[in-house]
Amino acid sequence: SLGLDHGPLANRSNVYRTNMGAVSLYRMKDVPSCPVRMFRGEELKEGYIPDVEELWLKMCPDVRLYSAPGNHLTILKEPGSTIVVQKLRECLKEIPARQPLG
Repeated sequence: SLGLDHGPLANRSNVYRTNMGAVSLYRMKDVPSCPVRMFRGEELKEGYIPDVEELWLKMCPDVRLYSAPGNHLTILKEPGSTIVVQKLRECLKEIPARQPLG
């Protein structure tokens, strides 16, 4: 068992169904104007699209793909979660400070 039946990931089957519905309805209208950062597990499942970064590079000039230990379901468990957190912190540091509104 992956131990994902409790806690914040317990609703993953509902999230998966919702995401698949959104994917089937979504049509990109404009090229992203912001950097794209993606995370994936190092253990790729059969049927995985290996050139996902290349696909995004066709739509956005600033794409980075990060890998962490685990697969799609376990990347947010240790040791993958530590890597994801470190990389997310690096990505957040790239965001310029904004002036407060008002």
